[in-house]
Amino acid sequence: MPSRPAGATWFFSKPCLCSTTFRSAKVASIDTFSKSERTSEGVGPGSTFEQTTSAYPEANCYHPKIYGPASQLCIVQSSYKGRAAKTIFAFFEKDLPMRDVEIRWQ
Repeated sequence: MPSRPAGATWFFSKPCLCSTTFRSAKVASIDTFSKSERTSEGVGPGSTFEQTTSAYPEANCYHPKIYGPASQLCIVQSSYKGRAAKTIFAFFEKDLPMRDVEIRWQ
C-alpha cells in the first residue's frame, strides 16, 4: 500500500464555503460545515465516524461532550509550510454524520 503524508490535505472549493479566523495577520483557523469541502481522502462534513477513522487511523478520537453527551471529536495532527496544524472532525453523535471540520494552526 503506498504511503501518504501524515495529516489531512484539504481541497477547498473556490470560493471556499468556510469561515476563516486570523491572528497576527496569519490564518489561525478555517471552519466549514459545507458537504462540498473534502480532504484528499474524501472526508468532510457529512462523512460518517467510520469513514473518518478508516481514512485517518492515526486520528485521536475522544468524547469531549461539547456538542452533547454523545459527541465525538477526532483530531489529526499535521503541518503546513512549517506550521503545526490540527484537523478537528466534529460529530454530534458517533452514529450521526460529521457536523463540521476545523483546521487550526498553532
